[in-house]
Amino acid sequence: MVEGVAQSQARVEVRQAGALIYSTVVPAGPFALTDLPLLNYSSNLDVTVTESGGAQRHFMVPAGSINADSLGQRPGYAFALGKSRNLNGTKARDPWVASASGSWTLRRSSSVSAGALYAPGYQAGSWGVDMRLSRLSGLKLLQRASRASLQSAKTGTQIEVSGIVGGLRENLSMSLSSAYQSNGYRTLDDFTQDIAGSRYTASRYRSQHTAAMAWSDARMGGLSLGYSLSSQQDGNRTQRLNFSWGKNFEFGTVSFNVERDLSARQKSRDRYGYGAYNRPTNTYYLSLSIPFGKRSVRTFASNASGYTRFGANYNEQVSDNLNYSVSAERNTRDGNNALSGQLAATPRVARVNLGYSDTGNQARAYYGGASGGLVVHSQGLTLSPYPVQDTFGIVSAAGVPSVKISTPQGPVWTDPWGRAVVPQLSAYSSNRVEVMTKTLPRNIDISNGFRQVDPGRGSVSQIDFELTRVRRVLLNARDSEGRPLPAGAYVLDASQQYVGTVLEQGQVFLSNGNENGELSVALPDGRQCVLQFSLLEQASTDTLFESADARCVLR
Repeated sequence: MVEGVAQSQARVEVRQAGALIYSTVVPAGPFALTDLPLLNYSSNLDVTVTESGGAQRHFMVPAGSINADSLGQRPGYAFALGKSRNLNGTKARDPWVASASGSWTLRRSSSVSAGALYAPGYQAGSWGVDMRLSRLSGLKLLQRASRASLQSAKTGTQIEVSGIVGGLRENLSMSLSSAYQSNGYRTLDDFTQDIAGSRYTASRYRSQHTAAMAWSDARMGGLSLGYSLSSQQDGNRTQRLNFSWGKNFEFGTVSFNVERDLSARQKSRDRYGYGAYNRPTNTYYLSLSIPFGKRSVRTFASNASGYTRFGANYNEQVSDNLNYSVSAERNTRDGNNALSGQLAATPRVARVNLGYSDTGNQARAYYGGASGGLVVHSQGLTLSPYPVQDTFGIVSAAGVPSVKISTPQGPVWTDPWGRAVVPQLSAYSSNRVEVMTKTLPRNIDISNGFRQVDPGRGSVSQIDFELTRVRRVLLNARDSEGRPLPAGAYVLDASQQYVGTVLEQGQVFLSNGNENGELSVALPDGRQCVLQFSLLEQASTDTLFESADARCVLR
């Protein structure tokens, strides 16, 4: 999880190993980003928060705090062969790389893993153990070693220790992590970018430590505290502290957030290589949120770098795939008023974000973005409103369009050909995929709208739902003299098979009026009459059944 506080409507970018892995726009206030598409579990996350006025803040999430729990996963082996790809746009080597890894379960409470990687001029190996000490506590140990042949051979190691401690007291949990890295350790990204000969060598970390605590109480509310300390190879140190408290009242929710940079002011270089002085920035944020069904109003006050902002925000969830927010604020530094608006929509084939902000002094900003995925398969091409991961599925709904499907990643809708993409499935575990039956046309029947999928990693699951087009008809049947047919008489099809029964007032309900052919009614006196009725050429998809008058003529 990446947590922080935005002073205004801001753009948040997350980079790993120099590559942009996630970008989003957040409203003013605290934010938390989860389920990030990580490239690996060994590289730090570099987070940039760009405020609406252009001010930027950077902070780092240590790799040691990324919890890659291996317990509960199926043991097995993995092998890979490919060519290294540079993701940050700079000049780099692109060697062929081979890797192998395996994991083994020791009893039910621990697992062991090991791996090796080889590239011309670079070799690395690792081992790790993951143990569950109790139902709520666990410990993880991981060691990596590398040898890189650059201008001169460099060897080194990296050790990570992390743990989760639960059950100390009711509703109290803690997590700790520490990582140590020798000066000679190199990742594959370091090797391909020749970090030994660059000015970034000194900025590599020597040690990283994180601690977090969470506590909740029905009367006092919930609070969390997080701390991180990083020491670089050149002796520089960075420290960061996060604190949050929140409580639900009858009228709404009150929350208070603190983000403090405890580092000393020092000269450093940003990721583009420009020198600058880092001035620690402390942020305080207090808000009151009042819900009104699908709408909410939030007022807030924040303080950063010695000046205060006041504002209000209105948010409305119009539907499952559309929401918007409008904000207004005033800051005490220059007395400017700021307005901003944001709209987020998922129009079935993409996710779209649009926004506008006016921070005063003719400083205006517009932004827009769209993301999604595209899958080419044997039956054609299908779009997805979400990025498609390595393990996904394709839904087929018998050619019925605009059917809403609930997936682990979020809702998707079938296209004009009745297909949709399930963008992400959890490997080696059960995934629930379900048709939201309220979105089916009224003339569609479904035998089972639920599927449970247990895919292997890297697989593509074909998920088919059996849908049947039917035409339900309610007949008001009369005999040749205009009298209702007797209740209880049997209705037979052309093969003299039972179809239904005449109800009170001569009503006959047909579950599928198109497939029964000629219908007849067996009268109590032993005679039969033939039902004669006419239907519209096209059935309505908005009504559950049609009504029609029928006359029953004796054979």
